[in-house]
Amino acid sequence: MSIDFFPSLQMMSCVQIAIPILNCPKTRQLINCYTPYSRYSENIELCNLIEKMVMKKIQLIVAPLLQTMVKNNIMSMFSQIIECKNTYSLIVTDCVTYVDQNYKFIWKFDGTIDQRKSAKALIANESLHIKERFQLACNYCLIDDAYCLWNRMQAMQKSFTPLELECHLVVKLWAETFQEESVNMRMTSRVLESSALQHNIFMLYYVLKMLPYEIQPHFLLNIALKDDVDATILRFCLSRLHMSDKETVFKDSPVKVLQCFVTWPYQWAFLDVAGYLWTYLSKEGFCEVLWFILHKLMDQDWSDFNLMQLLIEFWSESPTDFKEYTKQQTIFGPLMVVLNCNMQSFPRSELNQAAYQGLEQYLDQFFPMQ
Repeated sequence: MSIDFFPSLQMMSCVQIAIPILNCPKTRQLINCYTPYSRYSENIELCNLIEKMVMKKIQLIVAPLLQTMVKNNIMSMFSQIIECKNTYSLIVTDCVTYVDQNYKFIWKFDGTIDQRKSAKALIANESLHIKERFQLACNYCLIDDAYCLWNRMQAMQKSFTPLELECHLVVKLWAETFQEESVNMRMTSRVLESSALQHNIFMLYYVLKMLPYEIQPHFLLNIALKDDVDATILRFCLSRLHMSDKETVFKDSPVKVLQCFVTWPYQWAFLDVAGYLWTYLSKEGFCEVLWFILHKLMDQDWSDFNLMQLLIEFWSESPTDFKEYTKQQTIFGPLMVVLNCNMQSFPRSELNQAAYQGLEQYLDQFFPMQ
């Protein structure tokens, strides 16, 4: 099966409309008010406010047929900004000061953040603590920047607590490499064997550039088959593997493969991939994918009707015996909330309530009260 990772021209056009709306000062001001530390209800209210504001802007400049698509692109891109800022905040002490409405995220043609270029602007900021700039450079595998900063750091700045090193494996990896002055070879067994390769896409990019082309497919296949491989890395591996190796991954990990196409902007390929994987997907795996999508719907603070539609179509295309099996499982309650939705209002509270009741049924079934 050939998986096309390239977005449609329509989608790319919508992204180009979305970027200036996202960069609008009023939009950025609202986005900067969002924090994961706020109460859930406050973030929901803020997201509703952002949705309404961007929709007003969209209605002035976009044809009616494309308005919903542009709005969904903007909200998905907004989610990326929040995720990116959360990643920065794990390293940068005063993230809010530096990643404000004047800070410009750099976008790719498909509507995803160019994370390396965006991070590079922070790394170049001399007012930021040099140790934090070094950690950012390591995290995004900007090795020349990291090495330059390492040589400017004082001895005390080069010491990291065990917790810092445990939380940032890539920082630990490069700090140890620089300490041993092995940076000239830039490829040690420590790098090749690091578990960071299945979690940090920038580390994987770096390693691939150093590996001979003929051994890259086998190397990528081994990464793709890891139990806890990150979805971004699994998608990348699939985009580079030969068909026979893709088939190996499909047979071994159909659930993980489907899960990595639930993320925007790859949702458009989900149903095509699912159509190919029914042979390998078990009924239990089917329910696992359904739960994954439902949890994603519940975790998002904005109304993702596109994802709801994807779930409805996935259910509709599933084999009859898969449907019958699912009807006997605790997931069927929350699933029915989505299947019966009129697609006019987002059923967040109903979905959460049904999921909670499903959890209670599961606990009663396997852990009955004495």
